[in-house]
Amino acid sequence: MTFRLVHRSGGSFLAAAIIGACCGDTVREVNLSVPSRAGTVGDRVTVRAVAIGGGFPPCTLYDSVERPADFRWASSDSAVASVGPTGLVTMLQPGEAFISVSTAGVAGSYSARITVSAGTEIP
Repeated sequence: MTFRLVHRSGGSFLAAAIIGACCGDTVREVNLSVPSRAGTVGDRVTVRAVAIGGGFPPCTLYDSVERPADFRWASSDSAVASVGPTGLVTMLQPGEAFISVSTAGVAGSYSARITVSAGTEIP
């Protein structure tokens, strides 16, 4: 069990939430946060994945920033966009690719579509 300490007025601390008890230990879903779903060749964006627990109310169990080793990333077309072990996407050539992620406890994976354009040429 993990306790989160919350500051109270008067300077005392209170163990306000027992994270494991409210969330459950099972991942129910994975949410993806993508700063930009489109870009030009050479652009880079970091996709963040958040594992959501199956308890009530649902809450964050862990994310790809805190625990990158718990996530597996893939690109549907690595010639268009590659993705590294931390979710860093590099746009390589014009086209479209789906970036997917999976984590323990979740059947299947979750994906985001990335569109890469050639960019604007400067005359």
